[in-house]
Formats: sequence, C-alpha cells, structure tokens
Amino acid sequence: MSKHIGTEEKRRGTMSKTELAALYFPHVSPANALRSFMRLINSHLCLMEELRKANYRKNSHVLTPRQVNIIIQNLGDPEYFIQIAYQ
Repeated sequence: MSKHIGTEEKRRGTMSKTELAALYFPHVSPANALRSFMRLINSHLCLMEELRKANYRKNSHVLTPRQVNIIIQNLGDPEYFIQIAYQ
C-alpha cells in the first residue's frame, strides 16, 4: 500500500539515515530526528521485515535506494507524513 501524494512516485537515491530522518521530522534537531525516526522504523514490524530482506543492518549509516523506497512505501512520502503527524 503506497501512501504518496498524487500519482507521481518520487525516486530517491542513496541517503543517510539522518538525511531521511530530517525529512520526516524537520522541526527537531538532526539527532532527535534520527532517534524518532529509528523508534518509528523499529516499531513497524512489517517494514523491518522488508528492510531486512533488502539487506538492511541497524548499524548502517547509509540507506540504499531500495531501502529508502521501502521506507517511503510503508510510512508514506515525508510530506504526507508531516501533514498527518502535525495536524
């Protein structure tokens, strides 16, 4: 189930966890964004299973394009997530 705004799927490349976390939690410091992002990811069992299949390792600092897309498919586009989270 994809949670994108509109019909256009955005393609994203390799990103650090901190970069992606900052897109989902832009109103806090990078360190707090990363903590919140990792808490969110770890609580999402289906997402974690998909990430493991995509060779995700919890100690990795960089996410592959495939891992980034899996996260976005499960959590929704960061812009969508922000709209829901900050209503």
